[in-house]
Amino acid sequence: MSDQRLRDLERRWRESGTDADQTAWLLERVRAGLASLLEGSSDMERAQAEVKATVARWALGGPAFPSASG
Repeated sequence: MSDQRLRDLERRWRESGTDADQTAWLLERVRAGLASLLEGSSDMERAQAEVKATVARWALGGPAFPSASG
């Protein structure tokens, strides 16, 4: 996944504000192996991002809750 594709997906989500576009962006971030999905500035935003990251991992066939070791 190219950096440009990730930027395009993020821009689409930020412009539309839809859950579908945010999910597409998060899924691509997970696929690209980017670790930090918690970019929100508030506790609620961080919690929402963590839930969406968990769903994204599960949707890609990975463990929804990774082990504490990594």
